[in-house]
Amino acid sequence: VPPEALPRSRSLEPSAEAAQLPPPASKGKPWLGFNVKETRKGALLVKDTVEGGPAHQAGLRDGDTLRQFAGHVLSSLDEFLSQVQREAAVGRPVTVVVGRVPEGGDSDDEGTLEIDVIPADKARKAEILQQWKDSHSS
Repeated sequence: VPPEALPRSRSLEPSAEAAQLPPPASKGKPWLGFNVKETRKGALLVKDTVEGGPAHQAGLRDGDTLRQFAGHVLSSLDEFLSQVQREAAVGRPVTVVVGRVPEGGDSDDEGTLEIDVIPADKARKAEILQQWKDSHSS
């Protein structure tokens, strides 16, 4: 085969599309540091936000209403849990849209938060839970 018939080598630099991809996720069960309760009216209320955990550090608070997770509008607790399984990967932050009623307010404000997804390994979780217990023991 003559050399001119061979394809030219391509640059080893990542393409523009590849440069915009999120970093690869690491293995492990994802942990965000909060729970959700579905109300009778179908709202998803944030509860049990772990102080010092990823959700708390991002600004999520107990009583916030979870409206979107990773760009998906949420209508039920089951849908939220499915989205967490599909979209939450250790090492990749996830975007949530929440509603919050300000103190003394009668309508809620909406905001977007980016929550880091960390591995739910027992050592890290235990460390954060201990910090929470210590801060609430007084």
